[in-house]
Amino acid sequence: QTGLVHGRTMTAYITVQPDLYYAGARIEDKDVVIDGNLITSREPKDIPAFNDAFLSAL
Repeated sequence: QTGLVHGRTMTAYITVQPDLYYAGARIEDKDVVIDGNLITSREPKDIPAFNDAFLSAL
């Protein structure tokens, strides 16, 4: 464990969520989760929402 996700709030593809949870992340089942400068999304259908969040962050 590198500690990179420990304490961060994230989302991810359903099969990756347990790995992030066990690495110390807080998991939310949303199309996009923004935690500081970290923007995560779940799956290809969420790309439009991810793009909007990414562009807003710029």
